[in-house]
Amino acid sequence: MRVWTRVSNFSSRKQNAAVTITISTDPEEHGVFHHSQELTLEPDQTLLVTTTWSPGTFQFSRYGVEVELEQSERKVDRVESGFVVWNESVLGDGFLLRYGDNYLRYKDRAIFLQGSDDYIHNFIARYENPKTWFANVSKYRDNCLGVYENLMGSRGLDDVPPEEWWRQIDAMMQICQECKTIFFPGLLIFGDTAVGNRDLKHQQDFCRKFAERYSLASGLIYYLDGDLALRQPNLPDLRKIFNDYLLQRYGNAKRLAEAWSISPAKEPLGAIPPLGGGQSAGKT
Repeated sequence: MRVWTRVSNFSSRKQNAAVTITISTDPEEHGVFHHSQELTLEPDQTLLVTTTWSPGTFQFSRYGVEVELEQSERKVDRVESGFVVWNESVLGDGFLLRYGDNYLRYKDRAIFLQGSDDYIHNFIARYENPKTWFANVSKYRDNCLGVYENLMGSRGLDDVPPEEWWRQIDAMMQICQECKTIFFPGLLIFGDTAVGNRDLKHQQDFCRKFAERYSLASGLIYYLDGDLALRQPNLPDLRKIFNDYLLQRYGNAKRLAEAWSISPAKEPLGAIPPLGGGQSAGKT
């Protein structure tokens, strides 16, 4: 694996510094890899520090990464991160959740679950990583929380390669299973509900791949979409559905005009465009 960081000199003088990269087992914090490098930086210069660790096999499921910056043997900065090693045995050893007779159940016992709502910032913020995710989710059960919901959706991930996005979900999925916390991911949050065949197929493919990839996870609730969006309300098909609804509700154009007398429709019944858009409801 490759670890890298950038070191910048924002002062007006040349600076000497030393960078140390340490990889440790988590949570035992036993160091398994160290890399140190001396640097000389000109004013306003930024240098890339990179190293590679090739352990052959990983003995643990989680590792921490620490980068320290020193000047004259004085620590001036420190960054922590971490990563998860894929382990299917951890996935299958999560919370044994099942659904039956309109109840969520642990084995055969009906249960009442509480949880918290998180967002996609976990996957796109620079200060978030698997180490911070574990520190958060591992405290859930101590606070009577059994469900970790993340409204992942896809916003903010337009520039993220698909495999990198999958590996981030891998890490969060495995962390939740290890902590015996149910993962409740939003698959298509804020996805458009009126799409063409190409986008619909993309949504279908993503959901299918998600189910296949995490079929071994025992503590998982599939959350398709709870924040519906309608970005193009005036598509021909939607216009027909909307006008069929108006005809069914009002019966004829006269009764519709009476109901909408304050702000009458400009188009005749049969050609009225759906109102609203976004997440706002149309006037009916």
